[in-house]
Order: sequence, then structure tokens, then C-alpha cells
Amino acid sequence: VLPLLGLVVLVTLIIALSRARLAVVLALSVVGFALAAVYALIGAPDVALVAVVVETMLTLVFLAALARLPDHGPDRDRRAPVRVRSRRRDAMAGVVAGLAVFVTVWGFLSQPASTTVASDHIRLTPAAHGGDVVTVIVADFRGLDTLVEITVLLAAVVGVVALLGRGRPW
Repeated sequence: VLPLLGLVVLVTLIIALSRARLAVVLALSVVGFALAAVYALIGAPDVALVAVVVETMLTLVFLAALARLPDHGPDRDRRAPVRVRSRRRDAMAGVVAGLAVFVTVWGFLSQPASTTVASDHIRLTPAAHGGDVVTVIVADFRGLDTLVEITVLLAAVVGVVALLGRGRPW
């Protein structure tokens, strides 16, 4: 977990210092996939799977949006000098924000779980008329959560299709 969280911090610094749009999009996807791996390692494979799917879709959406953007903004001259002072301030703000997120995540991941619901799920599986515990958890105990996840994925797919079809969803 530590190397993956270290990778997240490193890529966050790259995002803060990078000026290339494509590099920022790819670095953001690295952060998302690294955090999905962290979820998988700490015992949340369902969250990791959803994170991978959502991260893949967001990367495709960002790449499609980048393909439609002009190379530079209409009101900004690319030859104009960028103030070094504001770049340093932005880099420091990125470092402070990244460290704050790292400390927060590390603090939450370091606390042991006080109680688990696994024994309750196993005990209540026959009452839910399911064949196995996993199916009962996904379809019955967490049915509304699963429905919302499917709805989010469907909305992402429709958004990508609309972007690729230039506003025509079908």
C-alpha cells in the first residue's frame, strides 16, 4: 500500500508542475488506478472494480474532450511569460494539498475496524432466499447501492457516446 500511496503523491506533484494537457490527464488516470489498487489491497474489491471502470471511463471522456479543445485559449498568448512566483505558489499549494490528503487517507486506513457485518450477512443469507452470500449481499443487502452504481456507469457510457457522436447519442 505504501508504494502505491507514494506513487499517488509523486503523480500529484507531476500534475501540479505539468503544463501539458495530455500529461495531466494520463497522470490523473494513474492516480485513479493506483487508488483502485489500494482499495483492492485493503479488502474492498467491489470498490476497486467500480473505481477501475469509472477511472477508465473518465480517462476516455477527458481524452475525447481534449481532442475537441483548441491548442491554446483565445485570450492567452503562448509566448507571454509565466510568473515564477505564481508557479511556485501553485506548486506549494499542490504539495500541501497532496500531503493533507495523504495524511487523511493514511489515518483512516490505519484504524482497525471496530466491528464487522460479515457474520450478520452470513447468518441472514438463508432468510434472503439466496444461493450464496455474495449474491445476497450484492442483490439484496446492497441492492440500492448496486442500482446506483449501474446508473452511474450507464450515464458515463451515454456521455462518452454523446461526446464521440458530436452530441447525437445514437
